[in-house]
Amino acid sequence: PKTPSMLNAIVTQGSIVLRGKVKDQATIDRLVSEASIVFGEENVLNKLQVTKNTAHLDSYPGFFKALQNKGNNAPFSASIDANSLTLNGQVIDFQTKQSIGDNLASLTQLTVDNNIKVVLPPPVEVVAAPEPIKEDICLGLVQEILSTGKINFATGKATINQDSYELLQNLADAAKRCPDTKFIVAGHTDSTGNLASNNKLSKLRAQSVVDHLSKIDLSAERFDAVGFGPSQPIADNGTKEGRAQNRRIEFKLSTEQNSIN
Repeated sequence: PKTPSMLNAIVTQGSIVLRGKVKDQATIDRLVSEASIVFGEENVLNKLQVTKNTAHLDSYPGFFKALQNKGNNAPFSASIDANSLTLNGQVIDFQTKQSIGDNLASLTQLTVDNNIKVVLPPPVEVVAAPEPIKEDICLGLVQEILSTGKINFATGKATINQDSYELLQNLADAAKRCPDTKFIVAGHTDSTGNLASNNKLSKLRAQSVVDHLSKIDLSAERFDAVGFGPSQPIADNGTKEGRAQNRRIEFKLSTEQNSIN
């Protein structure tokens, strides 16, 4: 007696793998062609083998289409062995499981062993937005972040160095916690070079910070860019270390505008 043909079709993420034993190459070519029409030739992996003295495998129009429409991306398999069809895999509800089983049973006229498991999707975790905080606390948080590092620029330019992007993201996250607070972004330079150029550069650097924050989901209207040049040093411009400290960006509340002009 002839050995029953076997076909195992495994579907994962839009691709299909064909395994099993069939009687001839013509059967393999037919199955690969039918699967390619549904899944695309590049998404069909053929692992079928020709085995002598194997029974004919009937053609079941719509078989591969039914596998494609199973409704989720979990691995899924349909195995034909003699007169039975075994289904394995996961779906998200009982109705889908029943529909797939009934559909394939009507297409193939085979006895269906429906082993599909119903696995409910995990609940979507709702993350509550942080509670808004007061202006003074928000400013303190921003200043604390600035104390951990500096916003650095290309020498003599207003181009922000990429190594400062993480610091700016942290500043943006803090500012989002006080959505109604407006800030002054103050640029400062050391005393080296021309006074007019330093004043201009300090304003441009402050504006670069505002522009960057607006690109990472903050309204530019919440920030005023101000340049003070070398007029407000916090260290001795006579030393290299002091000049480095004086080249800085500060954040202040807009309510402090009068006190810093």
